[in-house]
Order: sequence, then structure tokens, then C-alpha cells
Amino acid sequence: MRIAAVLCWYDEPPEFLERLACSLAGEVDLLISADGSWPLFPDGGPESPEEQRQALKEAAAAAGLTHRTVSPVPVQLWESQVQKRSILYGIAATHADWLLVVDGDEWIRSSRGLRARLETVTRDVCEVGMIRPGAEHLAIQRRRRLFRTSGGGLAVKETHNGVVDGAGRWLSGPRRVPLEPAADLTEALCLGHAFRSRGDRRDADTRRYYAARKRLRAEVH
Repeated sequence: MRIAAVLCWYDEPPEFLERLACSLAGEVDLLISADGSWPLFPDGGPESPEEQRQALKEAAAAAGLTHRTVSPVPVQLWESQVQKRSILYGIAATHADWLLVVDGDEWIRSSRGLRARLETVTRDVCEVGMIRPGAEHLAIQRRRRLFRTSGGGLAVKETHNGVVDGAGRWLSGPRRVPLEPAADLTEALCLGHAFRSRGDRRDADTRRYYAARKRLRAEVH
């Protein structure tokens, strides 16, 4: 069984990328990432600064991870975050049995018997735990972040977290759509999430992005 971590990222602090890659060591078989912005994101570019890209490359190598990057050809802005994630997941699904979706401000906080649990899971989507630093006293949040690839066919629709399989079933997505039942793997895997800690400029850009997306009601796709 092969597990691929999929990272859709842009303009992340190098220390965040290093923390993420380090946490993946021994938990996944490879890391497949897609860098670059899309028109809806404020002042975005086709690639993150070289310092950040090099930090991710070196951290993945130090963690013993096979690292592959996915980019438009020629290098340019992605049409949307939906397109970016859909292409990333589709390519990654041909290389692994399970995809673990992570963001640049996240990391694996704890893992216990993840592979053994996945070997027995009958569902095609799993929920993992998520905790924000300083919020350990609160209930662990549950997020649909593990997706069985079933030989390929995963795509992203409508919003950045709208994942569908080759049969058109929604594995994750907006509340208005019927979602496939998920297996509970919150005890096997918990992510940390450094919410709004990327710096004032990046956090302001993120708020502007979500405001623009809300005005349009959905991502461009």
C-alpha cells in the first residue's frame, strides 16, 4: 500500500514547509506538490519565491521522501484553485493507493497505526483529527483528508475541498451535496494547523481571497 501526501501551496514561510515535510517522514511514501497562484488570489504569481521552493525540496530530501512537483506547461497562473487541486489529485492518484491532503500551514501532529488502520478500512474516504495550537482544550476537529484512489479518477469540483471519484460520488465537499460515508481515523492521525500565522501580509491576502470567492459564490472552474 502506498500513501501520497498531496500539497497545494503558494507563498508559504520556509519554516512551515520544512515542518510539514519533516512530519511526513515515515508516514507517507511520497510527496506530490503543486505550487503557484490563480487569478482570484490577490497579487499572486505563477511560482513561489525560490527560497521557499528550495526549502521544500531540501526538507523533503532530508525526510527521505520522494518529491514530485506538478506545474502548468508553460509555467503560468492556474485557472483556479479548483483546477490546480484537480490536476494535482488526478496525477497523484496514479502513484498511490491513498492520498493524504495537507496544506502548507499544517503538519502531522501525531500518528498511531495509520497504515494498519488503512489496511482494514472499507470506506473510500477517512476523517482525520485536526488541532490548532493553543486550542488543545477544545474538541478535536474532524476533516475529510484521506481518499482512496481506486486506480485513479479523483477530481476536485466547485470548491477547493470538493473531491469526487470516477463514479461521480462526492467524497468531500459542500454541505448541500450528499457525501459518501467516512471512516473515523481521528485516533490514527491528527494534524496540527497553524491557523492565520503566516504573517500579516499573507493572512490579509487570504482574507481578501475568501471575500472574493464569497462574492462569486464559488471558485472559478
